[in-house]
Amino acid sequence: MNVEHPLLDDAEAHTEEELHAMAVLAADWQEKDTSDPLDSALRAAARVNLILALRSCLRNNVGRYMYYWKDARRFKDEMISEGLLALTLLMNDLTHDFLSDRNILTIASRRIQYSIEEFLNNNLAASSPGMSKQRSLLREGNEPLYHVGNDIADVPESFQPAEVGDEWKRDALQILNGLAEDSIDEAILDRYNWGRTHQELAEELGVSISTINRHKAKLLERYLAR
Repeated sequence: MNVEHPLLDDAEAHTEEELHAMAVLAADWQEKDTSDPLDSALRAAARVNLILALRSCLRNNVGRYMYYWKDARRFKDEMISEGLLALTLLMNDLTHDFLSDRNILTIASRRIQYSIEEFLNNNLAASSPGMSKQRSLLREGNEPLYHVGNDIADVPESFQPAEVGDEWKRDALQILNGLAEDSIDEAILDRYNWGRTHQELAEELGVSISTINRHKAKLLERYLAR
């Protein structure tokens, strides 16, 4: 679906080779000491150029949600904002090791999708069967599945959140937020990554699947010990 927006109107599609070259340049500056003001400006320029080049990817993803999920069309501006924020945060992860076995276009698209889906799930009372299932459906040429929930007034009282008595839920979230001891733990607990396979997490973090398994086991031990 064509997406018209001032921030995307001049977005041009780039080849994977062109995007990879821009990502490598951004990674070069990311790993350099930029205490010098000129170097700092050049690093910022490399990051901005890559974000601008990835706007075509953002436009395609927003168009997909608007096409398959008509109720999301009223959130076009918000989806674009979420996608741009995801791309900006992605720039902080760019290193040569990160890019050694990763396709920047694939990673960018994935980050955009996670950010948009979290926003829509939070604001549209909508849900999907899970990211892995969605990707499987798309690979098979089928439409992704979305379920738009009813207004809370139509939900039975037994399923509605209580004003009191739900303290354990808030306590559980606070415990989860305090379990991480390193960046791998933080990635595992990050809601952007919920529903992803161990292999996907391992590939994105540049570690082995066994490392992900060990960290998840330790997180569970620490959670049960609280």
